[in-house]
Amino acid sequence: MNQQKAPPLRSPSPRARLFATAPASGKRTRIAVVRGNGEWHMVALQPFAEGERILSIEGEIVPQPSQHSIQVDEGKHVEIPEAELKDLERVFDAYPWRFLNHSCAPSARVEGRKLLAVRALAPWEEITFDYNTTEDSMATPFKCRCGHCGGRMIGGFSRLTRAGKQRLAPNLAPHLRRRLEGRTE
Repeated sequence: MNQQKAPPLRSPSPRARLFATAPASGKRTRIAVVRGNGEWHMVALQPFAEGERILSIEGEIVPQPSQHSIQVDEGKHVEIPEAELKDLERVFDAYPWRFLNHSCAPSARVEGRKLLAVRALAPWEEITFDYNTTEDSMATPFKCRCGHCGGRMIGGFSRLTRAGKQRLAPNLAPHLRRRLEGRTE
C-alpha cells in the first residue's frame, strides 16, 4: 500500500508507464498498475459499476500489520509472501492490491478479501481506499497528502474520534463495522 501523493489519474498520461495489464495466467483483467508522477497507482482499464468487485485480495494471512499489509478481519492481515517479493512481475500479476493508494475520498472499499467499487469508475481512474476503514492501528502512520482532507494523520480506526469513526461507517470493513456497532461476533 502506498500513500497517494497526487490526484487520481483521469486519463492516460504520456508520463504514465503501464507495468501490468494481465495476470500471468492469461486471464483478461480490468485493472493495471502504472507508474506516473513518480508514484505507483492501480487504475481501472474498463468501467466498474458501483458495488462491483474489482479484485480479490490474495496473499498470506499474518497476525500483525506491516507497512504494506491490508487488515481483512480481527488479527488477520494479508501480506505478500516474502519469497514472492523478489519477482516484481509476479507481484504485479498476483498482488496488484499492493499498489493501492490511500485517499480520504476513496473509489473503493474492502470487504473481507474483496475490493469493491464505492461508485462507478471510469477507465484510467485511480482505484483507492481509505486505510482507516480497514486498519485498526497502522504499522506506519503518515500525514495524508490525498488532496481531499487538508493533511490529516492516517493512523487507523482506533485512533479516530467517535465522530470520525461514524463518518467512515458506510465504507468500513466488516470487522470495524462490528466494533462501531458494539458487536463482538
